[in-house]
Amino acid sequence: MFEFSWFWLGLGVLLAYLVLSFRILQYNQVGAIFFLGYPWKEVGPGGLCFVPFLISWAQLFSTNAFQLELPGEPERVQKTDQDNLREGMRPPIRTTQAEAESALYWYETEDTREWRFKKFQEFEEVEQKAILADPLHHRLTTEPVVIVRWRLRRVENGDTLFKFIENIGSVEEANRQIEDTVVATLRTNFAKVTAGNALSAMAFFNQRIRERVEILIGERPDETGVLREAPWGIELLDVQIKDIDPGKTINTSLSGAAAAIKDKEAAIRKAEGDKAREVLIGEGRAEAIRKVGEALSTPDGLLAGQLQAGIEVAKEADFMILPEAYGLIGSFAKTLERVQHRKER
Repeated sequence: MFEFSWFWLGLGVLLAYLVLSFRILQYNQVGAIFFLGYPWKEVGPGGLCFVPFLISWAQLFSTNAFQLELPGEPERVQKTDQDNLREGMRPPIRTTQAEAESALYWYETEDTREWRFKKFQEFEEVEQKAILADPLHHRLTTEPVVIVRWRLRRVENGDTLFKFIENIGSVEEANRQIEDTVVATLRTNFAKVTAGNALSAMAFFNQRIRERVEILIGERPDETGVLREAPWGIELLDVQIKDIDPGKTINTSLSGAAAAIKDKEAAIRKAEGDKAREVLIGEGRAEAIRKVGEALSTPDGLLAGQLQAGIEVAKEADFMILPEAYGLIGSFAKTLERVQHRKER
């Protein structure tokens, strides 16, 4: 017959408590254990850890890198009808670029590999015309896509996980603040440059975004030399502008520009053809006048010219008066007049 025993009951409860108090961590997991609400210890990655049941709890994190694509995965970005966003969709990041004449143009020097900028007025006239002819150097609204990769910083015998939990709270909150910083940096910097320069100097803007995010997480001092008092305890792996989409507006502009260039070239060819034709006609007339002048400079040529002039006038007039001073043509005309008069008699 079974007899109740406090010993076996206590042993069973103890075994159950121990089973509930042990946690198995995956190879890519680390954890911060709190005892009675206070930070106790960090564990992992991987292995078996003791978390006293009911009086302790563990917050687990992945040691893998977190990749944040902004504004979101391509299939979750709604580029049209943003006033009625579908569930789970996000609007694109939209930035307004500068106009060509007022923009800064960043470039990397060949000798020192430093980034510097030039103003539009500092370019040669030929370069200015090339800039103005490019639709990417006019005011546009673009849609950049940025990728940020980061991970939790692990230090042996350190308390980086507790710093992260205390200063930022969660991975979701970290991503939200990083996104706000990236968007603000994009809009501030892209407002000063054209879309064409943003594409050609993408490495420079990657660097600017990285600097702002490092200031945010406490890895770099700000412009005044002050380091964030509450660092996040994370490591920034990479910041990269994945794409700068000019959108439908620039595609329309590019096709319109191509058509305009084609029409302009056709007009130039037509104008050049008309000019060449007029030049040839003018040269022909000049040559004809020169030869007529040479002919009239001789007695025979002068006579032929007078005769031709008389014929042309006679075609349009009912009668013609030729003075004696008109030379041989006048005498010839008078002779014809006398012959005609005798016939009438």
